[in-house]
Amino acid sequence: MSSREFKLLIAFLSFTFCAMFFIMYKNEPFFNMNNSKAIYLMSKENDSLKNEISLERIKISEYQCKIDSLEDLKPQVIIKYVQKNKSIDNANVNDLVNEYKGIFTKSNIK
Repeated sequence: MSSREFKLLIAFLSFTFCAMFFIMYKNEPFFNMNNSKAIYLMSKENDSLKNEISLERIKISEYQCKIDSLEDLKPQVIIKYVQKNKSIDNANVNDLVNEYKGIFTKSNIK
């Protein structure tokens, strides 16, 4: 037996010994019931998370509709402010006094 054949025989025997050791002393099988239960629980959790995502998407679409409607109102608010600002600039003393009286009466201040 040559040196090369002896080295190949030692390598083959050590590989088979390691493989047999791994197979014999492995504690848990490749697929057992614990893994299948875990897979079932994870798929159940995944389904519940998908349901939550769909509900959140519905809420997002509702909020988007509200945002769109508020964006339509923005120019109206600006126009009202500009008109009020012009009325204050063009007002005289009596108009301003009446305006302040109206504010105080709404707040119940005497």
